[in-house]
Amino acid sequence: MEFDENNTTMNNLKDQISTTLEILGLKISPSHDANHTQRVLDFAYNLQQIHGGDIEIITAACLLHDLGRSNSQQHGETSRKASVSIAQLVLQRVHFPTDKIDRVLQCILEHDQPEREPQTIEAKILKDSDFLDGFGATGIIRIALWTGESQGTYEDIRRRLQKMRQRIKGLCYPESKQYAIEQYVSIAPLISQLETQHPEIQQIKGQYIVIEGISGAGKSTQTQRLMTYLQSQGKDVSFFQEPSSGYKTIQSVFQGKRDTISRMLTFFIDRAVNLIPTLNEQLQQGNTIVSDRSFLSTMVYQANGGKLSPEEIAYVHKVIGQPLPTHIIILDIDPQTAYTRIMDRSNKNRRKLGENETPEKLAWARQAFLDLERVFPNINVINVNGKNEGQICNEIQKIVNS
Repeated sequence: MEFDENNTTMNNLKDQISTTLEILGLKISPSHDANHTQRVLDFAYNLQQIHGGDIEIITAACLLHDLGRSNSQQHGETSRKASVSIAQLVLQRVHFPTDKIDRVLQCILEHDQPEREPQTIEAKILKDSDFLDGFGATGIIRIALWTGESQGTYEDIRRRLQKMRQRIKGLCYPESKQYAIEQYVSIAPLISQLETQHPEIQQIKGQYIVIEGISGAGKSTQTQRLMTYLQSQGKDVSFFQEPSSGYKTIQSVFQGKRDTISRMLTFFIDRAVNLIPTLNEQLQQGNTIVSDRSFLSTMVYQANGGKLSPEEIAYVHKVIGQPLPTHIIILDIDPQTAYTRIMDRSNKNRRKLGENETPEKLAWARQAFLDLERVFPNINVINVNGKNEGQICNEIQKIVNS
């Protein structure tokens, strides 16, 4: 029987087990709580659809596999045997099929042993599913939680993170190993940072001010006004606009390809070759840089293709040397107002609308820009609706001077 989210039998089993555990009053370990159990179930149902196995046994084993973790002092075989003992009691109380109870208990007994190859499909699926929730960002959180629960130290966290990649070899299925490798690669830079013994804080010598927002928000106007203001304050100011003048040349290398990855790479190369060296040089000299658009636009528009998240795009830019802005200013405008401005400009200049300049895409991009606040705590959002250019300029000046 394959799992279906609407499968009444499995949902009833989950409810019965959950109710029984509440009655028993077990205090489940935070690192092995209901969130972990649900993720293990999700992995298990994925693997079951590929490799088969008894879905009832898999469901019960996933729900009950970590009950021994209610005692943070129990580890390894002691914890597994405790889980088996409690699981047997629960299965009996919910009237689980008698002929399947031993198979569930065998899954639980075999699951947390990296070097051991489980004997059944169901046991292999439980082992892999449980291990997979220990990789990636979730794995970091769970390692930290478990270390705290067991009165471990910072060094224990580092040691367990270093051992994370070793657990990949213990996975049973190629799909599990591939997923685990992808997750490990995504956090490897963070693990490497934890190995840095002497972190170094760099002196900020210049200002890098970025003005962002959807088309029609008034970025170019406010960029020029800010330049004039900063120059009046005696600052050495440089203007940047993205993409650079060399963007078209790089774009020709991709022979007009419009897929998400090709366009993203075009912007990466443009910045790495034409912008970043000059940006870093001028910042080291203590200059002030004002930029009309930046790599944040790539985080908005190219992330829409789903290949990389905004956070991953930001990390790639870090790798290629992109400096972080000292000030990020997003001009937030009503999408319909922006569209009206764009149409007026288009009619005046006889310019075709860009692909992201429809009302629907403007609304989507506006929200995507606002969502970047989860990546950059130093984002400043200015609501420009109903304000004249001078009022907006004054708000920008206050931000820059703060």
